[in-house]
Order: sequence, then C-alpha cells, then structure tokens
Amino acid sequence: MTRTKTKTELALMGAIFKEDIDKCRNRVKIGDAFTVADPAWKNEQGNGVRPMMRGRVTAKYPHLVTLNCGTSITYVQIIQYRRKRGRNKFVD
Repeated sequence: MTRTKTKTELALMGAIFKEDIDKCRNRVKIGDAFTVADPAWKNEQGNGVRPMMRGRVTAKYPHLVTLNCGTSITYVQIIQYRRKRGRNKFVD
C-alpha cells in the first residue's frame, strides 16, 4: 500500500499548486516579455533548429495570456519558465 505524499513532499518535488498559479496570475502584467518556441517547432515541422519568438503580453485570461507574436501561454508554462530560467530561456 502506498501512502499519500504530503504537500511539503510534493513541493520539494516541484509540484505547482493553485496558490502558485494565483500568485503568478497577479504577478504577470500586460507588457511583460517572454521568449517562446515557434509553433512550427511545436508541430514538429522544424529542421532541428528551434526557432524562437519574443512576445509581450497583450491580454490576460483566467488560464492563459496572449502575446503580440500571435501565440498564447498558460500560467503553468510561465511558472515552469521562471523555475528553469538558468537552463532554458524560453517557454516550450
């Protein structure tokens, strides 16, 4: 029988909680800049080179933000981006 992990154990493993998303939602402002992977790469139509786009937040919604480069990202993706900033400097 496996035991349920506590919230502290999950936090140490890198879990993202509702409170983290709420904090991120309040912290992100219109005009904030993010580097995102091009949608062609997401559809695996690339040639091995990952094209990047830089976009600024134009609108905020309950679960995502839209960028002026024509794409959108979720608050969970923003949290992941900020946590791994030293390794990958883009939103996947």
